[in-house]
Amino acid sequence: LLTNAIKYTPQGGTVDLTIARSATHCEIHVRDNGIGIAPEMLPRIFDLFAQAEGSIDRSNGGMGIGLTLVKRLVELHDGTVDVASPGLGRGADFMVRMPVHAAAQPAAVPLHACDTGAIRVVLVDDNDDVRELGRSVLEGFGCEVEVAADGYDGLAQILRMQPALALVDIGLPGITGYEVATQVRASMGDRVLLVAITGYGQARDRELALAAGFDVHLTKPVRIAAFREMVDNASARAHRAA
Repeated sequence: LLTNAIKYTPQGGTVDLTIARSATHCEIHVRDNGIGIAPEMLPRIFDLFAQAEGSIDRSNGGMGIGLTLVKRLVELHDGTVDVASPGLGRGADFMVRMPVHAAAQPAAVPLHACDTGAIRVVLVDDNDDVRELGRSVLEGFGCEVEVAADGYDGLAQILRMQPALALVDIGLPGITGYEVATQVRASMGDRVLLVAITGYGQARDRELALAAGFDVHLTKPVRIAAFREMVDNASARAHRAA
């Protein structure tokens, strides 16, 4: 939310972060006096690929995915997120409300540790939000992670790193995720678990992904539990092949 506020607030504007806590909840506000949000966009600003003209667009490094990811992450923690804006040119106020829980005692073995040890993972996506979140989640699972923002670099990273798991977007600059998967499969065979992560979620899209060599087709935004499942599956596959 802070990155979004800074990105869409002109030079000389202000971004404020406030946090208040009660006995049961924590409330976070991210306010800015930037470009604002049109009234008709407010009900669907957290929808996947929702874009406001003049604000959240691909030229500014966004595809309407970041706010959807924020909403999913907050909801995973039993929280809520909302937004208010007086209109275009008048700023916005994003509000996150999270329950406060007593701190749990640390487990003897970290919950994120892979049963068969850390694995190498390559994440290929041209969206900054997806790469940042994906890297954070995967590293939290104990994985060694490399990221790439286009098809050519992604292919090179995968062939160089020889990962157990590769998560690849379909609509990439350079060459598509389909082409990346086809070349990786030809070079590495079944030594890598290839996962398509994409906004294209129709049955035909899944068929194309599997035909190109992907093992799994996931639709954005990808849930953290799905990331964990892919890591566990890739780790188990690598363990069997060892």
